[in-house]
Amino acid sequence: MIQLITLILLGRLLPLKELGAYAIFSIVFRFALYSLDPGMFFSMIQQHHSSKQLFRRLMARQWFYMFISVFVFGLIWLLTDMSRNTGSVIIVNSLLIIIIIGAGASVQSQMVRDFRQREIVLVQMIAYTIELVFVVVAVAYFDAVMVFSCGVVLRFILFYGISWFFISVKSSGADEVSLEEMQKMERSSHYNIWSQILSFVQGQYDTVIIVGLFGLSTLGGYILMTEISYMIFAKINPLFNRAIIPVISKALLRSENVDELTRESLRSFLYIIFTLYWLFWMYRTEVIQFAYPDKSADLIYYATFLIPVAFARSINNILVSYVLSLGETRRIFVWNITILIINYLVIILFYLFKGSLESFLWFGIGYGIISAIMLWLLFARLLKEHHIATGIFHVRQVCSFALITLSVWMSHLVITNFVLSLCSSLLLILLVFYFLEKQRLVNWLKLSMV
Repeated sequence: MIQLITLILLGRLLPLKELGAYAIFSIVFRFALYSLDPGMFFSMIQQHHSSKQLFRRLMARQWFYMFISVFVFGLIWLLTDMSRNTGSVIIVNSLLIIIIIGAGASVQSQMVRDFRQREIVLVQMIAYTIELVFVVVAVAYFDAVMVFSCGVVLRFILFYGISWFFISVKSSGADEVSLEEMQKMERSSHYNIWSQILSFVQGQYDTVIIVGLFGLSTLGGYILMTEISYMIFAKINPLFNRAIIPVISKALLRSENVDELTRESLRSFLYIIFTLYWLFWMYRTEVIQFAYPDKSADLIYYATFLIPVAFARSINNILVSYVLSLGETRRIFVWNITILIINYLVIILFYLFKGSLESFLWFGIGYGIISAIMLWLLFARLLKEHHIATGIFHVRQVCSFALITLSVWMSHLVITNFVLSLCSSLLLILLVFYFLEKQRLVNWLKLSMV
């Protein structure tokens, strides 16, 4: 909710061209999250080790990647005219956010390794709240682009700082790790970082096409709607990712009920992500008109295409986490290389044939669905290789999805008042979960995802 309010303020206060400049900061910020959090500490989470020597080795390599990232982005700004289009504040804050995430990721990784998800959620809420207060107060006195980018920097300083306090008060004891095991873990973390960087780069093909063919003004509206469409993804997926990788990898190491953990966690994820995106899809017009009355026509158009794409990418992201929890970092690396090649072939084709914006948006939907299906097939094959049996969709699950779909559709169709219609949809969804998935609903209320 706090991030939603911030996004509404961002969209209302910035014209489309300035939104395009802020989008550049968002791209760098997301790169830092993709590549450096958890970065080199991925293997520490997966293998549940806490050796001080291992930590120092991983930290040294983490800093190497961090400084390389700062150097590369700094070089891009020096060698292109991007600095003229974005401004010095965006450049400084972009480089600063890379350093903050690169240096602070170790703290969050230790909390994830120690299964302290509730504390992570609490720290996130505190950081987001303070960011919102800062933005609301500062935007009245300073440039809006500067305020919003500084708000993100402030959020992560607070997030890692408070997390460090929790770690310093209580952390798991150190253990001994052999040199051979440390080298193996380092290789796994390197693969993870390279895979994440490739995943980020291949995910930016749409930005390259938008900027190259349609300009910063189009990018501003497109990125704003992308941020809103991906907000569900950005809130739900990390909750499951932080739980899935350490819990399932630990269960594999101990040969404990991996089948049930995989099945139940994936069911929970699909229930939540489908329900939220279906609600957003059905009420997209009303939500956007309320949030952005001056820009609603353009944003509703983008939302029609971007919501299905965000849903497909959310599925892709969670499947990657499951594959990583099985220790298959190399396969994800190969997968990301393949997708990278395909994406940039698409860029070449769109540039050669001067494709329209609508054709590109339709392509995005089809591409997202096909890649989700392919990754699901890879995941199913890996489950067989690891002798993990899962039956995701039984009669009860099929009935639940069908009733949720029908309930929201009927409420939207029959009740014309937006607030009453939305409340009706939410009530019916709660009733479906109460009668068909009562224990799961109770677990969610306790913030238990796995």
